[in-house]
Amino acid sequence: MEFIKGEKLSTFIEKEPSFISQKIILGWALELCDVLHYLHSRKPKSIIYRSLAPQNLIISSNGVLKLIDFGLSKIFDARSTTLAVAKSAKMYFSPM
Repeated sequence: MEFIKGEKLSTFIEKEPSFISQKIILGWALELCDVLHYLHSRKPKSIIYRSLAPQNLIISSNGVLKLIDFGLSKIFDARSTTLAVAKSAKMYFSPM
């Protein structure tokens, strides 16, 4: 684990007086995709991150997006089911 100097994305957005440029947003999106790809491609078992929310993303002091809080994450197992606590988490995406 590393100490990340920066602020949560949710706080960053609240404090930003104007729109964040599309170039910056796309850069963060690509960084997030890289992290999720890394987690999902672990062998022999993938890591499933289940807490994706603005509060769990930090913009470091040099502008790099970092994913935090792996408390609800789990190792992928096709035979297991989702815990009730994960089902009750706040969702920041539209339902399927």
